[in-house]
Amino acid sequence: MLNDFFEGMVGGPTPEELAFTKDALIQAMNRQYESMRALSGLLDDVSRYGWSDDFLLERRKTLEAIGTQELGELAKRYLHPDRANILVVGDAATVRAA
Repeated sequence: MLNDFFEGMVGGPTPEELAFTKDALIQAMNRQYESMRALSGLLDDVSRYGWSDDFLLERRKTLEAIGTQELGELAKRYLHPDRANILVVGDAATVRAA
């Protein structure tokens, strides 16, 4: 069960998974700065971290440009199932039965 999960992660997302995730992230970005308080926070971050004035546009372009192959390569570089530690929290009887 966990091996299937890790193999799927290391293999990278399917085109459908990637499209769904991109759409969700873009929608979240669009809603993230709807209030004046949020916009003020963004301007503070731009100033504090030296981000460019077009930071949000560049972030969106990067998100739109990434593909399944690039994500698969990143997963292979950073996900190592053979070195993973898994913590399971819950009722021992129920968890062990699964």
